[in-house]
Amino acid sequence: MSLTLFLKSRRLKANSFTNRLTKLSLVYNGLETTFLLYAPFDSYYSHMYIFFSSSSYYIYIYTILGKAEAICGSLVDIDVRAKTDTRDNYTPGWKYSHWEVKGVPIRLEFGPRDLDNETCVLVRRDTCEKEVCKLADVNERVRSLLIEIQQNLFNQAKAIRDTSTITVMEWKDFVPALDKKKMILTPWCETKDSEEEVKKRSSEESEGGAAKTLCIPFIQPPLKEGTKCFITGKPATVWVLWGRSY
Repeated sequence: MSLTLFLKSRRLKANSFTNRLTKLSLVYNGLETTFLLYAPFDSYYSHMYIFFSSSSYYIYIYTILGKAEAICGSLVDIDVRAKTDTRDNYTPGWKYSHWEVKGVPIRLEFGPRDLDNETCVLVRRDTCEKEVCKLADVNERVRSLLIEIQQNLFNQAKAIRDTSTITVMEWKDFVPALDKKKMILTPWCETKDSEEEVKKRSSEESEGGAAKTLCIPFIQPPLKEGTKCFITGKPATVWVLWGRSY
């Protein structure tokens, strides 16, 4: 009997996510097909699923299941919530796809050969890389791997954000950048009238719709004395991000 163990992550306070933040998370995942959950070890419970294959060798059922339960127990001891999925009416491939679509960050595969060798196979969801891990090292490796995945996802998201952001100092460069679906960082005089003017002019000069303020970044780039607002020409007081809703 062969078993496949999956690790799945879910935020402790999932109800605190707004719809917009969830959409942004999807945009910046860097995946084209399915949603991948972020998995920092200290913020998530992880779930382990064990899958049976009906074409496996039934002589191994109880031995492998017992060992798998021991692995689950050891993960529970380090605050990893583990569960077993003993369904035998689905193939391993179907289950791989099922949990990958759900965004499971780590798959742990464990079968007869792994039992004999006292090893398992860890498969990363974000890179699809596989590695053989000794059972004695599973707890430590799962901890470090979740942190590595989180850091990798952060780096990917940051790279996408950085390449999607452009700095504009004058109005003539604003609409072309907007039409390229960029987020635009500009010096701004921080007045309501100027914001309305940007909305009106961008709507008139672009076929994609009006621009709007996204946020005033907490971390402000240096604003040199005498810098002008890109739309009014008045002295700028802050840097602001502009964009368009899609």
